[in-house]
Amino acid sequence: MKTSILKKVKRDNVSQIKLLFHDILGAEKTLTIPVSKIDELFNKNIWIDASDVEGLLSICDDEMYLFPKTDSYSIVMKHEGEINAIIKCDVFLRDGSLYKKSLKNEGKLIITEAKNRGYGSMSEDELVNFLFTNINLKSFESKIYC
Repeated sequence: MKTSILKKVKRDNVSQIKLLFHDILGAEKTLTIPVSKIDELFNKNIWIDASDVEGLLSICDDEMYLFPKTDSYSIVMKHEGEINAIIKCDVFLRDGSLYKKSLKNEGKLIITEAKNRGYGSMSEDELVNFLFTNINLKSFESKIYC
């Protein structure tokens, strides 16, 4: 996983990496790192102060780290000719557990349960967005624990 991403970054002559993650409501957030920090990403060393990310952590103040979904690597060109990579990331708590308070992660749990029951999906991200189109946020918030 890590080796294939490192090879792609080198092959594509990437200068920056945009890390994509989602807040508690499923809104996309980004953090851009220089390519020289990619080892830190794989060593669980890219931390965010969750209290500073609007919509990510409103109940507890804590630091979290981003870990890449290696199958999500893609590249984009900037107008100056620089090449940026985009990598989707999951958000983890300090203790190493997955941050489960976002709709995306709640959706992953539902998709996993559906797979365990014999159902399948060709496009999980879109399915998660569909599942939570009409969510009752009050009932979701009652399941949030610190």
